[in-house]
Amino acid sequence: MNTALVLVATGKMYHEYARQLIASAKQYFVPHEVCLFTDSDEDFEVYKVKCPTLGYPEATLKRYHLFLTQERALAKFDYVFYVDVDAKFVSSVGQEIFGPDITVVIHKGYNEHTWDWFAEHRPESSAHTGYIGRYYVGGFNGGTSKAFLGMSRAIRDAVDRDDSKGLVARWHDESHMNRYLSEHKPSTVLSIDYGYPETDLEGYKGSPKILFLEKGLGDRTVCG
Repeated sequence: MNTALVLVATGKMYHEYARQLIASAKQYFVPHEVCLFTDSDEDFEVYKVKCPTLGYPEATLKRYHLFLTQERALAKFDYVFYVDVDAKFVSSVGQEIFGPDITVVIHKGYNEHTWDWFAEHRPESSAHTGYIGRYYVGGFNGGTSKAFLGMSRAIRDAVDRDDSKGLVARWHDESHMNRYLSEHKPSTVLSIDYGYPETDLEGYKGSPKILFLEKGLGDRTVCG
């Protein structure tokens, strides 16, 4: 498959994460081309799109706005996947991620007892949900380019509607993504192995494929 892997790295610390992630993707992720949104002047030896440092919370909240600035380029791929830059591929991620629509990863912390913590409760927010049976992590998702870009446009528009009301969804773009997916069921749902926190590995019986790394670890964040 002709696949794009989209990353966002703004700020010096995240440039270091990007180097590590790009290397781990080359080793473990399906054959792909990287599209990196960054404020760095470094080459990274990938397709690079210069963008400003947006700051908090816009850096996460408006990442789909960034993706859509390259909509025409991304539409040329069969599949497009996004992964948080402070992540690392640690085992083979292959053909199982390809489906006819959207591919997502179950959030390890969401269940019938914790949903209230995750939900956006304000009905005036475009991200508002009650209890939903599944909640998906925002750190790794994708799908066919048509489906991914369609979801991106819906999230962008929902964020803009909230912005016009002075609202920020509880979990930023992840909240909006889950609202969208509550109405547009994903075709491929991956286990928590595809998005597991590095800090919770002790006692974990699974086989992680993508780790979300602990921030602020100095050289360890670069060397893994």
